[in-house]
Amino acid sequence: MTCRVERVLAERGASVVALVRDGAGYPFVLKRPAAPAGAERLRAEAELLALGRGAGVVALHGVTADPPGLVLEYAAGGSLAELLRARGPLAVHEAVRIAARLADALAHLHARGIVHRDVKPDNVLFTAQGELRLADFGVAARIGSRGTLGDGWAELRVGTLPYAAPEQWNAPESSTRPAADVFALGVVLYELLTGRLPWEPRAGDDDEALARRIRSEAPVAFGAAVPWPLRALVLQALRPQPEARPSSAAEFARRARRAVRRPSTARGLAAAAVTGTLLVLLLRIFAVPA
Repeated sequence: MTCRVERVLAERGASVVALVRDGAGYPFVLKRPAAPAGAERLRAEAELLALGRGAGVVALHGVTADPPGLVLEYAAGGSLAELLRARGPLAVHEAVRIAARLADALAHLHARGIVHRDVKPDNVLFTAQGELRLADFGVAARIGSRGTLGDGWAELRVGTLPYAAPEQWNAPESSTRPAADVFALGVVLYELLTGRLPWEPRAGDDDEALARRIRSEAPVAFGAAVPWPLRALVLQALRPQPEARPSSAAEFARRARRAVRRPSTARGLAAAAVTGTLLVLLLRIFAVPA
């Protein structure tokens, strides 16, 4: 099959990601390791993508052997990071819609025994039809495993601050639990609602200083426009203790949607009927005799 590289989409420390078209012009993404040592991790990523296949997860179309690479679905609608840069904070209902769909994708992965560990706007993509796709499984791992870097607790620091949960930086034995992804969900929803991060790097901060602040300082306060139940959900997700966060990504999605759901017409009519009945009773009780 004849293919041509149209452009490089990203060059990260461990990999190079390019947009490629086949002879018929069909677009797909080719991800290759930046160095030969990255081939083993790429194979692990392919295994997890195949295991986690489903709605909300970028599709793995195949693998190449020489040189090693992943052939992935191309999401033509851009990334959530690009959306935030273009528009800033989103309206509450739109922010919740995106965050809940991301939580749905993570709940699917967790049910398949996978924790992503690098949930951030750069890794949340959209198709041309606006469907969400979670991408980049480079540091994903089996739930409860020792991670992707081999034997021993070599993975003392995994993920991207401030989206990485505190345990991803100081408690590797807990870093492959779903609670790490729930923390990242909280950071992403906070950013969608406010246009900023809950812990902004300060002048002179290195990663260690920022990680200490995440463990010890409360996030910057929300604006008054964010409904209280949504604020409570996000702040709980940002708790440094994994066991104090919402119990699952599925719970996060349910609570986020519930926080912005308008009362149904039926419930509204029922409430109006009860109010009307009480009013009639009160008028009868306090009616003045003719």
